[in-house]
Amino acid sequence: MVSVSKRAAVAAVGALLVACSAMQERQIQAVDSFIQQGAFQDFALELERKMGFAGKEDLEPVAPVVFMPKYVLEHLEAAESWRLCGRYERSLAHFDAADAAVGDIQANVAGQVASQVVGAVATDVAGMYVPNPVEAIMINYYKALLFLAQGKPDLSRVELNRADDRARRTVERFSKEIEKAQKEADEAFAKEQALGGQKPQGYDNTLQEQLAVTSAWKVYRDFVVPPAVYLHALYLAHSTVPSDREKAIELYERLREITDRHLVVEQDLADLQKGRICPSNDCVWVMVERGLGPTIDERKITLPIPVKDTTVLISIALPEIRNRFEEYAWPCSIEVNGTSDTCLSLAATDVVVRTELAKRYPGIVTRALVSAFIKGFVQYQLQKEAGLYGALAGFLISEALTAADRRIWRQMPGDVALYRFRRDPNGEPAILRLVHREIPLPVNDTGGMQLIHVKLMHAHHEPHILSIPLTGI
Repeated sequence: MVSVSKRAAVAAVGALLVACSAMQERQIQAVDSFIQQGAFQDFALELERKMGFAGKEDLEPVAPVVFMPKYVLEHLEAAESWRLCGRYERSLAHFDAADAAVGDIQANVAGQVASQVVGAVATDVAGMYVPNPVEAIMINYYKALLFLAQGKPDLSRVELNRADDRARRTVERFSKEIEKAQKEADEAFAKEQALGGQKPQGYDNTLQEQLAVTSAWKVYRDFVVPPAVYLHALYLAHSTVPSDREKAIELYERLREITDRHLVVEQDLADLQKGRICPSNDCVWVMVERGLGPTIDERKITLPIPVKDTTVLISIALPEIRNRFEEYAWPCSIEVNGTSDTCLSLAATDVVVRTELAKRYPGIVTRALVSAFIKGFVQYQLQKEAGLYGALAGFLISEALTAADRRIWRQMPGDVALYRFRRDPNGEPAILRLVHREIPLPVNDTGGMQLIHVKLMHAHHEPHILSIPLTGI
């Protein structure tokens, strides 16, 4: 007869599984609710209360922003929320805090990676959130935009250089991470005497089956974050330093390879190759961030794991990118000089995120399988000691500790569209038509070149617009 304590233990583990899953889902829904409402100040203040920067009754932040390792994702969401409220200094403070997390991880990457295998019976979701390479580069991108809008081009240059450096180092790191994950897997299996000191039966086939999933993904050939690359190229194109223009041409050529020769990229590049960008000195560039970026779902797979003289069922959880942006639902055009033209997409964020994930996927799957096989041995031990209820408890424990990290910066754009036009000499207004709304663009009527950056995540929001002079960078 099975004891009450064993039944209670199984019930408790089952409750833990439900509670963990529900908590993550509630957190995601709470963030999406604030974004849906467009309540960015309320959202930012709520996040700051959570981090301890503001009292419950305060309507304004009262404490300086400091880096809180426990709340890295909250720093990101607060940074963009304050930016959309026009509170740029507060926004920059949170971006700096999130940026510190990226630096910390780069300094301690070996320890972080090792813990993923050594602590394979613990879920990664409980750890400090580390901005992925796309998010890290988008931090630099937004900081660069804000510095340009504040008339601080030197600080903007620093951020754009950092974004370029991060992209380069990310590409270099991909192959090293995969090699490291495989080496750790071999070492883990060799040390696990219960698994016979070798890879378990079926490991290689399972690995290849899961890696094949990426073959259906739409990805770029190389890892690149087009909005950041374009802003960097545009910045350097307006510099009077010859080496800057050479670098701008290099960046434009990198973009044309992955953007199907975007019309604006081609126009800018053609100008530079002839000597200077926009020789008439009256061009206006419009970058339009529209919709919501991708989210992460969990793809859970149950596998039979051979252990000793039996087989146990174990699960692995893998991240799956879900697109939240449909271009057809976000028509974008600009009317100027009596004519209307379509804003062409420069980059879809889900493709950027999938490109980065596809490069890391072999390492992710390898570590997930190592974790699964080790958990399988734990489950075998419980089954051996406590029979059916031990096996069930082992399975539930494994399920509770197996979850894909679904955390992601949820205010990234779904898409970035791009347009370039010449200012009307008679001062006629330029109108952005976005999801059937008419948005007057703040075109500078005093001359010179200009970048207008627009963000609209939901059709009912008020658009956030930055006007940035480009002449004299």
